[in-house]
Amino acid sequence: PKAAEPEAAGEGESTAPLETVAEREVLDDGGRLRIDPARLRGSLERFADGAWAPLSEVAELAPGQRLRATEPSFASLEHGAYELCLDAGSELLVLRAQDGPVLELERGRVLAEVVSLQQHERFEVRAGPSAFQVLGTVFEVAREGQAADLGVLEGAVRASRGAEALVASAGHGVRVADGVTPLDAPQAGAWAKRLRAERRTSWAVDFEGGAAGWSGEAVSTAGRGGQALALEASTERAWARSAAVEHTLTVSPDLYLQVSVFSEADASVMLRFTNASQDGRPFMATYALHAGQWRTLTVPFEALSTLYDPGLNPLRTGDRLSRLEVFAGKPGAPAAVLIDDLRVYRKHYR
Repeated sequence: PKAAEPEAAGEGESTAPLETVAEREVLDDGGRLRIDPARLRGSLERFADGAWAPLSEVAELAPGQRLRATEPSFASLEHGAYELCLDAGSELLVLRAQDGPVLELERGRVLAEVVSLQQHERFEVRAGPSAFQVLGTVFEVAREGQAADLGVLEGAVRASRGAEALVASAGHGVRVADGVTPLDAPQAGAWAKRLRAERRTSWAVDFEGGAAGWSGEAVSTAGRGGQALALEASTERAWARSAAVEHTLTVSPDLYLQVSVFSEADASVMLRFTNASQDGRPFMATYALHAGQWRTLTVPFEALSTLYDPGLNPLRTGDRLSRLEVFAGKPGAPAAVLIDDLRVYRKHYR
């Protein structure tokens, strides 16, 4: 749907939005969403304390505040954890901020790029009676009245209205109107391509040509198509399955690891790098997997931490990482675990 045009205002006039049903859902939970002013693009305004002000003049968003775009625009929040493209005339209301944003799309359309979240974290976009919950992904929502369309570019999103819900994966979407209906969305987010940060890939593995130097075995995947890497039995007592590869990476700002992971059973997965610049100290991040589902993990390298005095030993720009290991599953569990479509990329902000 075409985004609504922004409302006109007289010079110097404060145009307070009309009270909406969503405002009754606002909860000031103490959370704040930090804004990176250097990465702003377009023209974004925040409504707070009875007046609109350019977003470049403020440092954060709080529950109850609004964000609107007077032209196609981009904002990066929380050091790139949540990135938003808003079409001209689009408007968002912040409902919650603690442990991740809950946003009401009051009009227009928004594309959101979200890193993989831990179990206590969330990112949700609502549009009237519709709700769209992120499972770690890139997706767009377009609202027209009480109806909303979802399109998923990466990962998966849960779309719901009342008790009715569907999960949409990349290339697909959902229309939420009188009910929740699946639809194809191969062009989702095309309008926002020039606004988003460019991804510059430095390492990519798809296992179509075999194991590509990893321990484990390249196998065919039913339903998904192509090949993936099956993790082998782990020699570490805390895990059932593992795979590893020797590969050198140099840590730089805005660097991300993305990989798709599948498990036959509910499980945890840990990504662990060996930091050769810090005497082989391991740096890791752990995420949850749901049985029978692929999950696309998008992990900022700054989210990796070590168990050895993490406050004193952060991952540093310039550190050389020499080995990547993937661990999953509970000891003794026979469930298969697969990984696919691994890549490391750096975001370049235009």
